[in-house]
Amino acid sequence: MQIRVAITGGIGSGKSTAMKIISSLGFSCFSCDEIYREIYWEITLRDYDMSGVSFNNKTVVYDGTNHALKITGSLPEGISVSYSITECIEPGVYEIIATFDGEDLTYYKEIADMKATLIIKQVQFSFDINEDDEYEDEIIVNSPNGIDPTTRVE
Repeated sequence: MQIRVAITGGIGSGKSTAMKIISSLGFSCFSCDEIYREIYWEITLRDYDMSGVSFNNKTVVYDGTNHALKITGSLPEGISVSYSITECIEPGVYEIIATFDGEDLTYYKEIADMKATLIIKQVQFSFDINEDDEYEDEIIVNSPNGIDPTTRVE
């Protein structure tokens, strides 16, 4: 008749010590912990290839529309991206974080977040008025980057 004994317990509970004692008495032992260690050390988590993906800073001039930063390049298959801020309308500095998620992260390392800055500049312009010039109610300002239609010159 063959007797089989299972030893269970948490980490550091003495399972390995008990198995050594049982082995020293001539009994055959099978250690799941040893098998686990062999398998675990053979599995090395891989990196997703993000070499073609970038997240770049951008500066724009305020025009009253929404501006957003998006990654450039192609994500690896099964990877998606979300952004910490998606609505940037008013002038200011926006620190945006791109966070990546995947369908199967079992054999891959977590993808580090990417950060970029979007700057929306306030429209600035200047012009000189000579004392000899006469102006009525209208001043025309040309701006290649656009001007907020609500901007008033007084």
